[in-house]
Amino acid sequence: DGSVLRLKEDQILRVLNERTGGRVKKVFLAREVTLKGVSVKIRIEERVPVAKLKTGNTFLFIDRDGVTFPAYANHPKGLVEITTYDLEVLEANFPRLYSQIEKAGIRVSKIRVLKDKTVLISGRRTLILPPIELLPDNLAERLSMIYNFEEGKIDLRFDRFILVRN
Repeated sequence: DGSVLRLKEDQILRVLNERTGGRVKKVFLAREVTLKGVSVKIRIEERVPVAKLKTGNTFLFIDRDGVTFPAYANHPKGLVEITTYDLEVLEANFPRLYSQIEKAGIRVSKIRVLKDKTVLISGRRTLILPPIELLPDNLAERLSMIYNFEEGKIDLRFDRFILVRN
């Protein structure tokens, strides 16, 4: 039976994500029974890309939750460009990295996720962090400490000090 009364949010979400490559974050379903019949309202929350992940000659988008999905035309300009050695490692750890960058209030144009370090490009600064899966809980505080360094390589991999090279 294809009745709209039997529709469930998770079923709609699954079908939409199959057709859109995972671009839908949530589906909200509301049914209203009136004398005229049943009305169904569906609200769809799309994933919002915060970065683009370079994969060969194409891009995937990634949202703040670390979920990747196919890029689309007319995408937002100025997205952070990411390269990674392992997509699963990036997806698992990106939400924490993104929230720490956002909390510190720094603008980043590129992120390189390597096995031995994570590199952020912020203006004329290159910020070198520990591997993405080993980022410290106080990363935002450490990033905030370097606000007045306008250029150079800033190595934040060490607990007790910050190494700055111009």
